[in-house]
Order: sequence, then structure tokens, then C-alpha cells
Amino acid sequence: MNYYEIEINGRIEKFKLTAEACILLEKKVNKKLTDYIYEESVTMCVDLLQYMKRFENSNYSQLESLKLCDELISLGWTYPKIITDIIYETLVVSGFLEKSEWEKMKEESKKAKEILEAQKEKVLQNISEN
Repeated sequence: MNYYEIEINGRIEKFKLTAEACILLEKKVNKKLTDYIYEESVTMCVDLLQYMKRFENSNYSQLESLKLCDELISLGWTYPKIITDIIYETLVVSGFLEKSEWEKMKEESKKAKEILEAQKEKVLQNISEN
């Protein structure tokens, strides 16, 4: 079985989103998965982690997911990092997102950040010159 894994405080955490878990999540939030993930909210992050852990433990709770998020944050992660480095990577191994599509999304995001940084530098330079 394919799954995504990371090491947290010396233990391995595995993530996979099964079709059953996806259906349950879509019923819970009354949205398609593809619409829900683009919200990039804390709630979405906690929900996705919860349902991505259910392939190993069908009773994995929201409280356990909250504790996992809090642990990651205390280790220096951010919600955007959890979303990109766990949730999107898990969607790829779970068959919900093409690897090539995800690679393209990451590259576009990187380019957008570079453009924003360049624009920010220009604005700061203009401010300091005036």
C-alpha cells in the first residue's frame, strides 16, 4: 500500500487518503475534496490529517489530529508547510493528484514567491529613495 510518511520526534507518521475516507470527509463538509483543499484553512488542515490517518486507524479522532497539528507547530512547522509537505504529498501518493500536476503547482508557487519578493524589493527601494 502506498502512503506518505514523515518522521516526527523519532516516530514515523504515515498518511494516506482512501476512497472511503474521502467520501466520509466530503459528506462531513458537504464539498468535493478538490474544492475543500483549496480553502487552505486550519479546519481543512486538521480534517485532512484526521482522514489521512484513518487508513491505519479507522477511529483516528479530530482530537488526535489537533494534537498532531499542535505538535508539528511546536516543532517549527507552519500550516502552509503542513498543507504542502504533508497534505498535498499525501494526495499524490493516494491518487487524488497527479505527481506532474503537483510538481507544476510547486514550481508556479515558487515563481510567484520570487516575483513577489522582487516587487517588494522595488517598493522598499522606492520608499528609501524618497
